[in-house]
Amino acid sequence: MSGGTTTHDLGVYVHVPFCEHICPYCDFAVEDTGLDPALEREFVDLLLRELELACTAYALELDGRELATVYLGGGTPSLLQPGSVERLLGALERAFGSRPGEVTLELNPGRV
Repeated sequence: MSGGTTTHDLGVYVHVPFCEHICPYCDFAVEDTGLDPALEREFVDLLLRELELACTAYALELDGRELATVYLGGGTPSLLQPGSVERLLGALERAFGSRPGEVTLELNPGRV
């Protein structure tokens, strides 16, 4: 989590480390395993657990702050099923008590 547009706003980056293949220019931590449904479910479950732990650990620092932006990057976060993205965004909304003003999902043009 990082500071957002004001001292009270927050920006959250979610790294999705899965790709169909690794691009020659990529320096990110990624796996070229694709994303089967069982792995995707486990990954999202672990992200939600990490969110819960982070919100508990940083409760004082997060108090009164609003979620301004969410950026799903990677890898290829567009490999996630819509239901998984919905689970992630719903958990973030519940954790921060508001909807983010902006959500960005990185994708490869060939996946549109």
